[in-house]
Amino acid sequence: MIKYLKYEWKKHLWVLLIITAICTLPYVLETATMVLQFETYTGDIHIYTPNTASVSVPMAILTFIVPILIYSFKMNKRGVDGYYSLPIKREKLYLAKTVIGLALIFIPFTVAYWLGFLTLLARQGNPYEMVWYVPAYFGYLGLGVLLFGFNAFIFTRANKIGDGVVFMLAYALIASLILSYVEKLFDLQISWRIQEGFYSWGGLSAFDTMMSDLIQGESIANEVSFGTYIYNIITGVFGYVLLFFSVRFEKAENAEQVSDSWFGYRTLIPIYMAFLFAGGEQSTLSYCIILVMGLIATIVYQRKFKFSQWCWIMLGIGLVSGVLLGCFL
Repeated sequence: MIKYLKYEWKKHLWVLLIITAICTLPYVLETATMVLQFETYTGDIHIYTPNTASVSVPMAILTFIVPILIYSFKMNKRGVDGYYSLPIKREKLYLAKTVIGLALIFIPFTVAYWLGFLTLLARQGNPYEMVWYVPAYFGYLGLGVLLFGFNAFIFTRANKIGDGVVFMLAYALIASLILSYVEKLFDLQISWRIQEGFYSWGGLSAFDTMMSDLIQGESIANEVSFGTYIYNIITGVFGYVLLFFSVRFEKAENAEQVSDSWFGYRTLIPIYMAFLFAGGEQSTLSYCIILVMGLIATIVYQRKFKFSQWCWIMLGIGLVSGVLLGCFL
């Protein structure tokens, strides 16, 4: 495995250097030139945000892009045959690729983060609580690892790259869609911090806001909520577990075929249809729009206009479930 890991490292070295430059140069330039504070007309000192989002957002984006770079081999017939014929267990193959994937995300983030930190530290009149950069760094890493694991598993459920991208985007929003319905059904007032955590990137976003305020010297009394991170923790852990558990069931001949996983279209389409029907505007026009969207998604899924019996059942389940769920609101 070590030899294979070295091979993957050399293969992706230039990609790593390019990503690192793209993440680092803009952030360092921003921290070197941005206005740190100013005095208001009343004599108060206003401290600007440290803009940590300028380094955390690229990391979040990479957790969606890197799975495509790392695992797309299984979606090419020639590529997957070559990889699966290597004298290495599939679990170790995926482990090596996962390590490289994490490196492609966290080395650029680490370089950009700490060079930005040093740039701010060297500036005269720095008003920030710089000590918070240390725990913030490890928090970003932890949440980034979880998000990558979730996206890696979801992407690898597809047999084509385009389908994998659709799956990641769909799962990024699906939990918030369901939570919105539950909130309406039980007339709940769920904290917006917890709501944010039900987007796949929500934990990273909420954590960034909290740490930015701490660095800025502001109170975070209304921002601390462990509930914000529960969904991200659960999906991240299960993402890694299922990714490596499912490796033994992967078949090389599935490459470039219809993405027929139960974690893919056959589940996503009826769920999205049901909760869009239930939670949207209750009108004939909205029903028609959602139904058309379901038909288009099914065409994308099947890659043809003639649907199988299962596809019609799937659409029917989404439609009927949506109407029934809407009756409870």
